[in-house]
Amino acid sequence: MLFLATALAGPWTLPVTMEIREGHLAVLVAGEARYVTEPSCTTSRTCIASARGLDAWPEWQREPIAGRLLTPHCDEGDLWACVALDAVRETGEVAWACVEDHATCMALVDAHPDLPDGPRLLEAACEASVGDACVRRGEGLPDEDRLVWLGRACEADVACEERDVLAEDLKRRELADRCASEGPACLELADRIGKDGSFRELGHEDWILEACVAGDPTGCHRFEMQTGRWGIDDPVVRKMLERVEQRCALDEPDAGACRVAGSLLRRTRVRDERYLEALERFTRGCEHGDGKACIEAGEYRRLGKARKHDLAPRELWEMGCGYAHTGSCTALGFDLVVRRRTREEGFEVLQTACDSGGGEACGRLGELVERKEPDNARVWFEAACAAEDGLGCRKLAQAQLGREKLVPHHDAFVPMTGACDQRDAVACMQVAGAHERMKSAWDDEQRYARTRQGCEAGGIDGVLACRAQAQLLKKGKGVEKDRPAGKALAKAYSRKLPPRLLRITLGVGVPALTNLGFEGLLPARMPVGRFSVHGEIARAEMSEDGMLGGLLDSGAGTTSASAVARYYL
Repeated sequence: MLFLATALAGPWTLPVTMEIREGHLAVLVAGEARYVTEPSCTTSRTCIASARGLDAWPEWQREPIAGRLLTPHCDEGDLWACVALDAVRETGEVAWACVEDHATCMALVDAHPDLPDGPRLLEAACEASVGDACVRRGEGLPDEDRLVWLGRACEADVACEERDVLAEDLKRRELADRCASEGPACLELADRIGKDGSFRELGHEDWILEACVAGDPTGCHRFEMQTGRWGIDDPVVRKMLERVEQRCALDEPDAGACRVAGSLLRRTRVRDERYLEALERFTRGCEHGDGKACIEAGEYRRLGKARKHDLAPRELWEMGCGYAHTGSCTALGFDLVVRRRTREEGFEVLQTACDSGGGEACGRLGELVERKEPDNARVWFEAACAAEDGLGCRKLAQAQLGREKLVPHHDAFVPMTGACDQRDAVACMQVAGAHERMKSAWDDEQRYARTRQGCEAGGIDGVLACRAQAQLLKKGKGVEKDRPAGKALAKAYSRKLPPRLLRITLGVGVPALTNLGFEGLLPARMPVGRFSVHGEIARAEMSEDGMLGGLLDSGAGTTSASAVARYYL
């Protein structure tokens, strides 16, 4: 030891001594520590303690040693190692107080707002469950980052309401951005806006409208059901019509907007002067790529008042089918099937649409062969159900029903429930009936849930489900009793529809002759409710867009007869 001291002193005459400082060997020259044995540590806690012990050493040695001790832990994300490193380099005792008592970090920042490591100190206080420090740390940051800090503050029971408001605002902005291409996003946004108020007061009908423009079937159904009885002169309907008309009139029109404009314009009687305007909007939407508009244009074209140069229904459906819109292909195929000379061609079109994933086409094929080829029909219904077509699923379930046609809690229950999940209102009502017969609290809840699903499915049978849902609301069966809501729902679906037209098409085919056909339009005033055709070989179904279609086949080998009835809502 003496040799070392002499060697270090060298030729100088300065007094050199040694002593232990903070547990480490220090060499003092004229009383100042020049050479020390650096402390060693492994964990963040021991390194912070060692760095704290360097305060008594000269600054020119203290900072590099502390850097070697603490930087590895700071780089690995240890907050306290970073704060301790700042304390050594800049803030000294002020920051060390925060390291030793985390709850003081917030007060430290308040007392010294110009501290360069203020954000780190706030993070330290936030980590110590000081909620206000978390809030302060997020101030001035982008909303997405601020939400993270507000979430941490809420964990300390601070600013929870502020966090919820910001989270809701961010979610709405995200949904609004996605709405242009995703109909479900529009619907979710509409539900968020309208959950605490009525449809007409909060303006969320705009987003339901956008969902329909984007082609979402649920959005279109809700749009129709919520605005269908207001009439073309209603202020809300007029406002929405103006919006979609502007988008439809562009040089490169929004085809979905044209379709919705047509649906709004047809809110008067079919023979009204606005009929032709609606047909023009549907046709424009069809010509610019909206397959659903092609279906509507084709059906409207057949109702009358069309001009000679207007496209024929089949041309419109062919156009829609060319867009790979399976609904248009289904309409085209069925139109071809009901005419004897094009029957095989119609089956081919339906087969192609079914193979392309069109569940409706598969279901239609099953219906066409159901009486003569039940085994083949089942194959088509299975394909329809696999493609999430509610009618196909229901047909499969009905094959397992007994003579009373009641759905028990076995056999047909599971497939019928699947049909309800695929938006088949009839299936929903049958499943609800099964739960009603079980008479338990859980079954009451399921009964209400299924009637609500049926109501949301739309169509004539959906109206019946809405009425059933209204009764359950008024009685409090399976849901909290809400008589005003039940009465309002019942009133909405108890009115009679304004006059509409019932079109009946008759066709007779004889091999030696061309098709003979007759089409008539009959005014009809029908209550909102189920309309059906009963008989061994007569079948009728109401589609989501309010079109009732059926097929009557004589079954003769050399001649055929067909009848199609469509009731326009």
